[in-house]
Amino acid sequence: MSSITTTKGGCPNDNYPTSKRYTVISKLSTRNHYKLKELPEWQREFNSGKVITGFLKETNSFKKCLWSTMYWHNSSINISLNGIAATVYFMLLFFFTDCYLIPSFPSTTMSDYIVLNLYLLTATQNFMVGTIFYIMKSHSKQQAFLWYKLNNIGLINHIASSVVTLLYYHYFDYVFYFKFFTIVTLLLITLFTCSIISDSFNKMTRIRKNFLLLAYIILLTLMPSLFAILRFGLAKVLERISLNLIILEIFIYAFGLTIRTSQLPERFFNSFDFLGNSENVYQLSIIVCSFIHFKILMNSYCLMHSGVNPPTLVTFQD
Repeated sequence: MSSITTTKGGCPNDNYPTSKRYTVISKLSTRNHYKLKELPEWQREFNSGKVITGFLKETNSFKKCLWSTMYWHNSSINISLNGIAATVYFMLLFFFTDCYLIPSFPSTTMSDYIVLNLYLLTATQNFMVGTIFYIMKSHSKQQAFLWYKLNNIGLINHIASSVVTLLYYHYFDYVFYFKFFTIVTLLLITLFTCSIISDSFNKMTRIRKNFLLLAYIILLTLMPSLFAILRFGLAKVLERISLNLIILEIFIYAFGLTIRTSQLPERFFNSFDFLGNSENVYQLSIIVCSFIHFKILMNSYCLMHSGVNPPTLVTFQD
């Protein structure tokens, strides 16, 4: 039987022939796969009960967790999706507003700059923390729960920034309404964050957790839009934001959350352990919704700076 030369952390030795590295990775991948029933009870809480195999067992090693990104398992897709999204938003954060928006729209104000970069910053941290969570959830119970909470907080912050940016384009010429809804949003964020980091949240069933999250998102997203429609009329709201895209964004997220809650399609089929399971669909829906929201912001931004809706809210200009 051929042996595989590895380091103490389970990684191929640096002196191992390069031409055989992929064979080593494949063998290590197969060796490290476990079935759900073979995992400790705490690890089962972070995985779909309908996915059968492809899991990584508790490692208690940062090195082994990092090395797991080099071979295929049932968190690989989630790591890749979050990692790609984090990289894209990181590049946008550093280059998009400074190298494209400001030269293209000289009328850009400091408030525009802050609002857009706030969204890009929270998107970057959300998907970056999500990437780390899926890497670290096989480390230990302490690390898994820590990054699970940070991952949820990152998502809540990203949703909150989405709402604040919508408020900006809803009420850029109505400072009172902007401040009022921003304060309400921050209060709701604080309450929801406190509930997430509490032990009682971890004890909730998957259905209750997802329902609470969906209710929070719908409340925060639709509340300012519905008030604006009632206060100013649908026609004026449509001049400021792409309401159809907001509805599409909520629908896609609700669809992804429903798939995650019902654990489709792995509930009925046994071939989705590694690719296409409910957690993959949910992560993809979050990313798609995030970029749809960015499109909404860009549409409103272009309307504002094309002279249709000139900005009057807190410009920070001399």
